[in-house]
Amino acid sequence: MQWNQIQLQNDSPLLRGLEGEWFYFVHSYAAEQNHLESTTIATCTYGSSVIAAVQKGLIFGTQFHPEKSGKAGRLLLQNFLKICERTT
Repeated sequence: MQWNQIQLQNDSPLLRGLEGEWFYFVHSYAAEQNHLESTTIATCTYGSSVIAAVQKGLIFGTQFHPEKSGKAGRLLLQNFLKICERTT
């Protein structure tokens, strides 16, 4: 899958400032959208629309690797640290 651009689906502090950014994906495995529609915060296109990130409360999951995604990944990790600071 490699690099792919995300599209935000729901508001999330994790992805603030990251609409349309490119992230590094290692494989093409993906969860089915009909099972996670209410928790999906970002998708990307890989043949069809696939889930790129989910959130339920303060639990976050990404299909991509922020640590390998350059500036966009760094901003995502900074957003995550801000969330942690506000909740402790």
